[in-house]
Amino acid sequence: MIFLHIGLPKTGTTFLQQTAFACWPNITYENDLWLPYVVLQEEGKKYLISNETLTGRPWNRNSLQNLSWHQEMERILSGLNRLFPEASVMVSFRKHAGFIESLYAQYLHEGGTRRLEDFFTLEGDSSIICAQDLDYSKIVQSIASRFGERVFVFTLEQLRANLDCLLVGMGEFFGESPPDIGGLDLSYRNRGVGHHQAKLLRLLNHLDRKPGTHLKPCGRMTLTNTWTRALRIDPRSLCQDRLAWISSRKLKLPDVLRVEVDRYFAEDWRHIEELASKHLL
Repeated sequence: MIFLHIGLPKTGTTFLQQTAFACWPNITYENDLWLPYVVLQEEGKKYLISNETLTGRPWNRNSLQNLSWHQEMERILSGLNRLFPEASVMVSFRKHAGFIESLYAQYLHEGGTRRLEDFFTLEGDSSIICAQDLDYSKIVQSIASRFGERVFVFTLEQLRANLDCLLVGMGEFFGESPPDIGGLDLSYRNRGVGHHQAKLLRLLNHLDRKPGTHLKPCGRMTLTNTWTRALRIDPRSLCQDRLAWISSRKLKLPDVLRVEVDRYFAEDWRHIEELASKHLL
């Protein structure tokens, strides 16, 4: 029996991977899909595969395929359904404004150079993240059209507010009792970048001749390499860790835009909260 936890990114996926999934009794956990693992499954055993890239990549997609984020997600879901037609699927979300902010921080971590106002817009499709990319109800519908009712929806807000209750709900979904929360290491935290650190990181990304990404133009110098990573003075480590003391101001959408985002996605978020609450009675 296969359970697929497919993201979304920045919704607590890494936290669950680091703390709970590997400790689940009678569940074999893996965070990757690779051929030997797929073909060596034992009949009658339960497997949990958790990988947030299974909902596609918001950026840095294969430019030759010319797919939007949602189109790539649709193609991946179809492929997963062909590989695991009887699988059950877990998918996680977070409130839209916070999701945009967290995605932007990750975009900068990976070498992005656009400003926040150019990274996301509610209107048009010239930005990296558009409103249609954040239609959570459509994502759930896409999953359900392939996997039927075998879908577990939860939110980052639930994870933060009541982890114990969420794990119980997951346990019912798996058909296995959850691990004892008292025995889990809950110290993992995924640190982002603050407002001022993000501005500096974006400027450093412009300068950095960083391989392995087409997010940015060719830089003037190599700031990310084996040595700078080892010393933790590459742009990401510098801004995320070493310069965290400069300011505690958070990276946030402008207040006016945040209000607009909350209003625009209000019905979509209510629908997700209703779906998520079904598993946590």
